[in-house]
Amino acid sequence: MKDATKKWSKETEESLEIMVSIFREAVISAAERFSDYNEQKEVTAQCLEVGLYESVMTLNETNKAVMFQRMGLLRAMDLINSLEIRAISDVSLSVIQDIEENRMEEIPEELKGMIEDIKKNILSERNKKDKE
Repeated sequence: MKDATKKWSKETEESLEIMVSIFREAVISAAERFSDYNEQKEVTAQCLEVGLYESVMTLNETNKAVMFQRMGLLRAMDLINSLEIRAISDVSLSVIQDIEENRMEEIPEELKGMIEDIKKNILSERNKKDKE
């Protein structure tokens, strides 16, 4: 698999292809349902966004249920919590990067330091977690 950085077994790669196909079908179905709900003849970008959101949320909840079943409550909760924290920090860093690249000159000086501090804290926490 050209996008992967590690070796995947053929069976795992095939499972991924099946999962992606199922997820694609779910997004399409949800987007079309939202288009019907809005009485639109076409699927718009908004329909696609809603379809993607619904599919991701459904997949997320399904994954949590499977994790609880296979890993047990405490271990699954720890993993879910760490994944959610990582996702929040990824979004925060993305927002900060956008601010730095496109809007930093609009930010008052006293907030620029706060933005840099937040970025340093997020990166510091991430480095700690990566080392563990």
